[in-house]
Amino acid sequence: MVTRSRSKEVNDFEKMANGKEEKGKGNINKWTKRRIYKNFLVLSVLVFLNFTAFSSLVTLQSSVNCKSGLGLAALSLSYTTTTFAALFLPSFAIHHLGLKWTLTLGLSTYVLFTAANFYPAWWTLLPASGLMGLSCAPLWAAMSTYVTTLAGSFAHKAGVTREATINRFWGYFLVFYHSAQIAGNLISSLVLHNKGRIELDDVTSHNLTCGANDCYRETSNPNATGYCNPPEKRLMNSLLTVCLVLGIVAIVMSVFLLDSLKSSRHLKKKGTCSLFMDTLRLLKDYRMLLLIPFTVFNGARQSFMSADFVKSYVTCVFGVHWVGFVMTCYGLSLSAFSGIWGTIAKHTGRVALFCLGILSYVAIMMSLFYWTPGINDIAKIMVVAATVGVIDAIWAGQIRALFGEVFYHTQEPAFSNLQVWQSISMAAAYGYSNSFCVSTVILIVLVELAVASVCYAGLEASLRWSKASSKDAKVAYSVTKEADIDDKGNQRPGELKAMLEVESNDKPAEL
Repeated sequence: MVTRSRSKEVNDFEKMANGKEEKGKGNINKWTKRRIYKNFLVLSVLVFLNFTAFSSLVTLQSSVNCKSGLGLAALSLSYTTTTFAALFLPSFAIHHLGLKWTLTLGLSTYVLFTAANFYPAWWTLLPASGLMGLSCAPLWAAMSTYVTTLAGSFAHKAGVTREATINRFWGYFLVFYHSAQIAGNLISSLVLHNKGRIELDDVTSHNLTCGANDCYRETSNPNATGYCNPPEKRLMNSLLTVCLVLGIVAIVMSVFLLDSLKSSRHLKKKGTCSLFMDTLRLLKDYRMLLLIPFTVFNGARQSFMSADFVKSYVTCVFGVHWVGFVMTCYGLSLSAFSGIWGTIAKHTGRVALFCLGILSYVAIMMSLFYWTPGINDIAKIMVVAATVGVIDAIWAGQIRALFGEVFYHTQEPAFSNLQVWQSISMAAAYGYSNSFCVSTVILIVLVELAVASVCYAGLEASLRWSKASSKDAKVAYSVTKEADIDDKGNQRPGELKAMLEVESNDKPAEL
């Protein structure tokens, strides 16, 4: 599930810090630094518990609920409803429920999804997934607002820079979030370890082919290679019980330990459809149209890793209990290199990093296309997972950085577009994975990357042309500067305003 832009939340806090917030319970201006720390720690821990439980289950859906593609259909529906929710529900939910109860309600839908996995069926898992998808956008909106407001208030009380404090708080918060993904995958493997590995003779005796030639859909075709071998019900129920307890503890912490925090009047006055209209208007910008293909690819590559790769390259060969260990390698490399690539980008530039990511991803996907892992290749598959994590770390940071720079003055609708198109892509990817062989899915992802690369090249060329035009305009103004001085030696207002506008358009994004 993806996060949203924090620009609006920062603006909301500025209004609160200036004394324009509502009075009474939830007034953060009355909080001490110790109380701020306490609420930040509570929020971080309950997020860790909730997403540990969720991460334990989401990567197993294609392997555990594989009959008739139920697990992938549930994930597809979840991201479909997330698309709708991202446009309409965040402002509505926070306005009527407040930050604390929006967050609590969102956590409850994750617990409902876990409970539905005890009796996975079309009439239980799909409704639970749909509700979870609807709550995802309001949940992240509430968490983003809460974290940013806590950080801003702490900076105000401590007399330190607000921007640096907000970045520091978010850095700590994301450590808990990424750690939850790693812990969740470890828990799933440790609980399911009694499943044992699948013997190669057993696979070949059923004419099953893993890797790129694995086909999900169960058909009457005798050549179909669809593989579905979920773990024992006893082991799965043990894992679900652990996840259910973690989710319930997170809800209890939210209800009894997390303090209420009011949103600003600005957020309360914001219409439910305003973000939707702003998001649609931004589609008139050619730069957004050039970025959409990369957003679509970003969703498709995430879906491939959590569904096709997990089922056809891990579960099919080594058994479902290895999924968590392999995805832990992926998560560790993704987390570690997310910061490393950001530092490298300062020296190499964004274009070089994008080119490296494109070429590396094509190479790894072509390797997966032609390579069928064997029963003794567990070390190789872990190396592959870690390598994909290193490459995906480029997209995880640089795509958002690119959106922030290109749409510096319209960040909220820009990031809303990112979330919407990425959710649409993931919903479609989980959907067609039920119908295509993995080799076809790999080709689809590579075609999307090719289209995205061409559009990205066009965007970079456009940005360079615009920057060159801005520089030419500033040179022209500087040449005529003396002519813009009136008889009293003052700068004419009109010319001064025009010069400032040119300079502001060339202002770099604060990422």
